[in-house]
Amino acid sequence: MLLPAEIETKTLIPALRAILAKKLIEDHKIREEEVSKMLGVNPSCN
Repeated sequence: MLLPAEIETKTLIPALRAILAKKLIEDHKIREEEVSKMLGVNPSCN
């Protein structure tokens, strides 16, 4: 059984990463590859 904090963490952290990535790419004109390196995730396949 998961604790409420574990459930929130599993949904909140990815959502925050997505928001941050979008802001960095759109507002600061940083390339997607660089953002993925900063956040420690794989770039999406387009």
